[in-house]
Amino acid sequence: MNNFPKSYSSGIDRLLANKGLIRYLRTLRIGLLTNTASLTNKGEPVFKALPKALKSPSKKGLNLLFAPEHGFHANLEPGEKVDDHFGDIPIYSLYGNSKKPTPDQLSELDVLVIDLKDVGVRCYTYAVTAAISAEAALEEGKDVVICDRENPLGTKTNGPPLDPLLRSFISYFDVPFVHGKTLGALVKTSLEKHPNFKKLKIIPADQNINQTILPWIAPSPSFISAASVQLYPGLVLFEGTNLSEGRGTPLSFSAVGAPWLRAHETESVINGWSTGIIASALTICPKMGQYKDKTLPAVQLKKIRNNCDSFVLGIKLLSWLKNSHREFKWLHNKDKTSHLRSDNYIGKSMTNYKIDCLIGNRSLREMLDKGISPEDILNSWKFGR
Repeated sequence: MNNFPKSYSSGIDRLLANKGLIRYLRTLRIGLLTNTASLTNKGEPVFKALPKALKSPSKKGLNLLFAPEHGFHANLEPGEKVDDHFGDIPIYSLYGNSKKPTPDQLSELDVLVIDLKDVGVRCYTYAVTAAISAEAALEEGKDVVICDRENPLGTKTNGPPLDPLLRSFISYFDVPFVHGKTLGALVKTSLEKHPNFKKLKIIPADQNINQTILPWIAPSPSFISAASVQLYPGLVLFEGTNLSEGRGTPLSFSAVGAPWLRAHETESVINGWSTGIIASALTICPKMGQYKDKTLPAVQLKKIRNNCDSFVLGIKLLSWLKNSHREFKWLHNKDKTSHLRSDNYIGKSMTNYKIDCLIGNRSLREMLDKGISPEDILNSWKFGR
């Protein structure tokens, strides 16, 4: 069993230690939105620890489980079928046709408890699932308790704000792309004008801790190591291009490759930048994606200091590849990511490019296409807030 440092407390640890709150919850029917990556500081999965603490009679306690993208066991790739039961407790997927609990499901509950690990970047879907699930519960007059967790990227922000015309399931919150907030803070801000806002409770977690002292539990299958989360803000941008970001290899979100990449030259260029990240040329063979089962020249990326800036590296690398490799292309929005207004109206996407949907703004692609320097691009977002 993985044990967290005894001094560390997440929201669920504080909930379990709150005897008054536990006594209250024992009288209620509970739904839990989580996956197996959410653990207590004793290394116990939340879906086991919470019922154990409640020790409730039948028809009380944990009635339903809800799973975000990647499934209850946090091991499924996007689009894969999600588990539909756990023992005698139903599990409902909130990724697919239904992205929030239905009124019928919520009618079986008195309170929705949410405990999910976020990774600090707007396009990661767990916080969106938490927000729209919490909103659905509040609409039905249910209590919502969010057990918060630390943001592994800390409080620094970077990247463009959300263009309201590009709001979608992967670009939902009105925050910078690297947002510097916890999942609980994101949900709280998004729902603060809701008439039932007082029924939302956020239980805080310790923040600004040394991530290296925590055992690594992947929140989803592509985050093979804690280092990959640190590199994610920059490397996820390559999902909008005709390069592989290493997904489907042991270097998921730790490498960039393509059949046409001049890897050794790319290595040299990256190592000349002061981003706290170094590169080394190698080959990768993804087991999924646009280059499935193809051996690709690539560069592996590693952070060499704790305050590395992978988002800056990502912008600089996109700019350099676009200017130095004629084969570089932006991918079109083949899956037709839908626009989602603040009133939940869903309409046709306002862009044909995947990168625009991913980062929630057209400015990155448009400025790179115009030849604007990475420094000026980053400054335009910084001073435009």
